[in-house]
Parts: sequence; C-alpha cells; structure tokens
Amino acid sequence: MLNRRSFLGLSTLGAIAACAAPDRDDWDTQLIVLRHMDRDPGNPVINDLGRRRARVLAPALADLDVDAIYAPDLERNILSAEPFAQARGVTPTYIDTSRNVTEFLTAEAQGRSIVWIGNTTNLDEIWEDLSLPGDPPKIYGRIAVLRRVGNRRWFLAEERRFSP
Repeated sequence: MLNRRSFLGLSTLGAIAACAAPDRDDWDTQLIVLRHMDRDPGNPVINDLGRRRARVLAPALADLDVDAIYAPDLERNILSAEPFAQARGVTPTYIDTSRNVTEFLTAEAQGRSIVWIGNTTNLDEIWEDLSLPGDPPKIYGRIAVLRRVGNRRWFLAEERRFSP
C-alpha cells in the first residue's frame, strides 16, 4: 500500500514526465527557422560570406526532413534560400511578410517539416507569438528546430550552428 509521501513523489514524477518534450519519434510537425545569410550593414543583398554560408545550409540540415521552404520575398532571403532549395529539390515559396507570418507558417507546417529563412523582425514575432523560451536565431549561422505534437504547444527541440 502506498503511503502519502510515496504517492506524492510518484505523482510529481508523473507530472514532470508529462511536461517533458516528446521523443523525436513523437512529433508530427516541424518548423526549422533561421535568419537569411550574412550581409553588410545597409546592403540589401548577401555578401561573399553569406553566399558561402548559403551553400553549406543543405549539409547542416541533411538529417532533417524538409517538405517545403518559405522565405520573405526579399532579395537577401531569396539568395539565401536558392542553394538550399536546389540541393533539396524543393521549389521555395516567397511570401509577403505584411501578413501574420506565424499564423501562415504554423498552418503550412501542420503535419509536415518546413523551413523558414526569415529576418530579425519576423523571427522575433514568431518567438513572441509561440511563447518560445530564449532568443530567436537572429545571429547568422544559427538554426532553431521547433516541433509540435498535434495541437500542443510548440517547443524548441534543438539549436544548431553552421558556417562555411
């Protein structure tokens, strides 16, 4: 027979286990987010380092499924997405970011794995809208892998860094 202390201890362990992030096999929706590649201040296009970094994005995400690639319809984002899209054989979709990007991406991602190559402003908005911990991947070469199980909350499953 369980005494009160044992019951409370087991109850607490159960509650902690229920709050833990699901195992990799348990998630069904994935949103991989990162900032466009490097650019010089005031220059709207990516620089040489950014072009080199764009070429190594595919190897950095080689172990992750990608069903679709999305980015703002800005030249720096398009130049950042193209080498990755070509390497993965996926046609990227470029969107107008005047709409609610988070709402659009979470709907598009449902049951799939998608990549968002964004900008600092929309990365901040995604983080705020999804109530994610820490900072969004606004530093060049940082990747955040977000996952969701069914209609549960999004969670930060993994952070990566990549460089040429």
